[in-house]
Amino acid sequence: EIARAIEQFSNWKTRAILLYAPSPGQHLWEATPIRDFKVAFINTNHEYYTKLIEPFREAGCADPRFQTALTGLELFITSLVWEELEGFQNTDSRMNAIEDYRTSVGIKLKRYMRDNDIKVELEELISSKNSGLSDSD
Repeated sequence: EIARAIEQFSNWKTRAILLYAPSPGQHLWEATPIRDFKVAFINTNHEYYTKLIEPFREAGCADPRFQTALTGLELFITSLVWEELEGFQNTDSRMNAIEDYRTSVGIKLKRYMRDNDIKVELEELISSKNSGLSDSD
């Protein structure tokens, strides 16, 4: 996991990195600056992760085309982290506002996933990919 993140970090030549780790909180992500790097941890206990991100991570191992969807989700979260760490560090009130916002987003994503019974199933991803292929592929 860490090796994949480091490889992506190296390839993208960015100053931010996204890692996955369990957290007991309700946030989807936690962000921290380490020197001039931005580090974000995706909460693997969060319902949005388990029902949406995790299946794309697993499917991406089986077929690189699923990696595109995962990369889009990761880039979106990374951009939020970048803005959080760059744009809101000026005052305590700004940091409190972004913390409250991140908490609210995490709760709403969890509620949305639960209330709408949204879950990406790895088997469905792979079977839908395979059903779109002809025998000549």
